[in-house]
Amino acid sequence: MVRNYKRKTQSNIDESKMRKAVADVLNGVETPTSAGKKYNLKRQTIESRVKKQDPLAGHTAGDAIYQSKFTLRQVFTMKEEIELVDYIKQCCYYQYGLSYKSFQKLAYQYAVANGKDFPEKWNVQKEAGEDWLYGFMKRNSSLTLRKPERTSLARLKGFSKKAVDEFYLNLKKLYEEYSFQPNDIYNLDETGITTVVDSPKIIATKGQRQVGQAVSAERGSLVTLVGIINASGNRLPPAYVFPRVRNSSQFLNGCVSGSIGLVSKSGCMMSELFIDVLKHIQNNTKCSKEGPILLLLDNHSSHCSVDCINYSRDNGIHLLSFPPHTSHRLQPLNVCPPTGEQKSAVGHENNAMHCRQSHCIATATASARLSRSHQLPATTLPEQAAQQQRGRIQVAEHSGW
Repeated sequence: MVRNYKRKTQSNIDESKMRKAVADVLNGVETPTSAGKKYNLKRQTIESRVKKQDPLAGHTAGDAIYQSKFTLRQVFTMKEEIELVDYIKQCCYYQYGLSYKSFQKLAYQYAVANGKDFPEKWNVQKEAGEDWLYGFMKRNSSLTLRKPERTSLARLKGFSKKAVDEFYLNLKKLYEEYSFQPNDIYNLDETGITTVVDSPKIIATKGQRQVGQAVSAERGSLVTLVGIINASGNRLPPAYVFPRVRNSSQFLNGCVSGSIGLVSKSGCMMSELFIDVLKHIQNNTKCSKEGPILLLLDNHSSHCSVDCINYSRDNGIHLLSFPPHTSHRLQPLNVCPPTGEQKSAVGHENNAMHCRQSHCIATATASARLSRSHQLPATTLPEQAAQQQRGRIQVAEHSGW
């Protein structure tokens, strides 16, 4: 079957006359022959158009059951394809989307259950053919093939209306009580940076079977970067957690001015280290009980220790955590588009370092310098995240969801 057929001749049929002729035949006013003489049209063309109508299924005259007048042996009617499209969208909405293979099997089962006339090859393969699939996707332009983001079952169950309503209710209470301004509202989130990242695409010889690129090691070391932004479009210098036992000022060589370096054996955030992050925030914002700030963050165990809560209470830092398993949708630093671009920039910088110095090995202590390349302008990442957060707050206030 030709998937991209292009008509080579021009049709001289008057579509307004054709619609009237088809309507007269369906309403019993004329026969195809008399309608052809009346409107100066071919009888065979009128009969072909009439067959593509479905007056017995409750359609009115002129209500087509197929999407195109050139349709020939289309398996499903327009109404049935709309039902399939709605089902696909619903599956995607609940994050149980269908792959091409799964949808081909579903289309075959749907055709069998409705007694449709379909190619014999469908019975052999027990699924719809590829030609039909590509035609279906072309006819329904609202669908496209996407690479989904993996979402755990815990996140699916945790992101509920009740949990989100409770969060926005607490957020609204804090707004009303303290009248926070945009420069008083901060969001904090950790992200991992490894010394070995995926190499960017490179220019290579066409036809070459394998293309390699030098990296520091097979597996890299993890360094945690703590990003802090506010709703007015500014950011604080980041904090780094290095996988070391002893700290050194050399770890921060070449990083953003004002950054702080912390150490732990695993390179992950711990409750003992998070107090230092809170002190870092207090030093940069000069917050106090008289001039408090609001800090939005996830409810990781390192953020919820007694010492962290007491220090925040004594220094005017109001902590508001997102409900469990909802940060992938609610946290600005998680949903902000430039996040992926930042890590991609780290990969490009890492690759450029190897190209400049062929024997250089990227260690965990060089992560702060490499990550400086992805520190976007102050108004780029925070402003987009702030706009999304303000939009969510407005929706919550008007609809409660």
